[in-house]
Amino acid sequence: MIEPVYSAAPDRYEGKMKYRRCGKSGILLPEISLGLWHNFGDVDTLSNSRKKLHYAFDNGITHIDLANNYGPSYGSAEETFGHIMKTSSAPYRDELFISTKAGHDMGPGPYGEWGSRKTDVGKALYVGISKYPADKAGSAYGYLKSEKKVPCLLYQGRYNIINREPGEDHLPGAC
Repeated sequence: MIEPVYSAAPDRYEGKMKYRRCGKSGILLPEISLGLWHNFGDVDTLSNSRKKLHYAFDNGITHIDLANNYGPSYGSAEETFGHIMKTSSAPYRDELFISTKAGHDMGPGPYGEWGSRKTDVGKALYVGISKYPADKAGSAYGYLKSEKKVPCLLYQGRYNIINREPGEDHLPGAC
């Protein structure tokens, strides 16, 4: 199948999106990210997924949020995203910040349920955590800093339309 040619909007960075510096890393992330949980992968056509990604990028969204079990089906969001990145979005790879998560349930068995070093092939440039309660996030920050000698760059809190626990989006060390 021949992929359509995609040219990103030339004005994608001209006031459409605000960006914030992330800790001491120098990284600028958009105030809104595109999460690919249940709206990408086998749940939709490749054509629609491509349109979603291109639309977001054309409007200044440069942070794409994935996880190994996003889809449905498990892993299909990463597969679909990877296909789009290898084809129509390849020229823009250096403009994107792609985050993913490991350790989520992928199916039965020791490598499908609990995660392992098998899920990290050494391509991660930064470390972040997701969905930790405030007290556990503090412990994770300490562990990463003292044991792994790497600061936690990102904290993706549980704060959303359903879960309004106060304070989680202002944890120490989070950007």
